[in-house]
Amino acid sequence: MTVHQFPGEWSQLKQSAKNRWGKLTEHDLDQIEGNAETLVRRLQERYGYPRQLVLLELGNFLQTQK
Repeated sequence: MTVHQFPGEWSQLKQSAKNRWGKLTEHDLDQIEGNAETLVRRLQERYGYPRQLVLLELGNFLQTQK
């Protein structure tokens, strides 16, 4: 899966994202609505990760999703 497929697949990815990043709240997940940039910002806020690390983790996460 790529970032370009992300918006259309968000409803299926929400639970996996919650399992992977437990600090994301249900409200966060609802607000993300498949927007990769919003997810990046939320992960930066919740975990204090730099943007490059978030992008790397997001890329790894999306590669594991089929």
